[in-house]
Amino acid sequence: MGKPYSDDLRERVVAAIEAGHTRVKVAQLYNMALSTVGGIIKRKRETGSVSPDKFGGYKTFTLEPHKDRVKELVAEQPDSTLAELQVRLAKEKVKVSQSGISRFLRHINLTFKKSLHAAEQDRPDVAAARKALRKEQKILDPKQLVFIDETAATTKMTRLYGRAPQGKRLVDKVPHGHWKTTTFICGLRYDGVTAPFMLDGPMNGPHFLAYVEQILAPNFEEGTDRLSGQCFHSQGRRCRRSNRGERRMRRFPAGLQSGSKSHRTTLRKAQIVLTQNEGAHC
Repeated sequence: MGKPYSDDLRERVVAAIEAGHTRVKVAQLYNMALSTVGGIIKRKRETGSVSPDKFGGYKTFTLEPHKDRVKELVAEQPDSTLAELQVRLAKEKVKVSQSGISRFLRHINLTFKKSLHAAEQDRPDVAAARKALRKEQKILDPKQLVFIDETAATTKMTRLYGRAPQGKRLVDKVPHGHWKTTTFICGLRYDGVTAPFMLDGPMNGPHFLAYVEQILAPNFEEGTDRLSGQCFHSQGRRCRRSNRGERRMRRFPAGLQSGSKSHRTTLRKAQIVLTQNEGAHC
């Protein structure tokens, strides 16, 4: 679909007609159809303006009359799927496709997103610890902060889809019945990585406890370093049983801290290396 002529060109067409030129001459001069010249003159005479009518965009949203109700449904359950919204609207005699719902939600700026926080943050003891930490953060020494995290790669991380010419199969190889996992865990300080460890297998409670006692704890100054991380809190009960680990480090409450963006970048790079190595040894 073409675009309408600019108002500047339309004004020149009207000016040429008013100056005494014929419509045929003006049409030839500006390389436009005779009917177009006539339409511009007619619009100028009837409306006093040469600007065109609204061009496109006449189609309205099916859900526009139900805008408030759609917002209510989303507010009641923000993580509803398009299929679920479609069923709820159908119960209210509103028939619309899932794609129509998706377009309308974007139109009213209800984007698809969710941020997950640790459920433990709602516990009274954790809430109190978080409040105390916020006050303590002003005097924390960044050099004593250590974030512990892990990443892993498995042989089942093979990409399941790819591209090939139409009509031809895309065949790749994967190890049948052999799902091997390699885990990398370390402490992340402000100036680098500490106590890196590679585990030939998945991380579990006994492995984590051995890592804390034998590898992580010896790298800390007694009673000074603070430790945090999702994997630390998930295995916290076992770690608290470790006299050596408890003596050498103090722990943040669950859900208080997570690795910074630079920390996650470090773990992501490690995962890429692990994935490449897994593929090389399959």
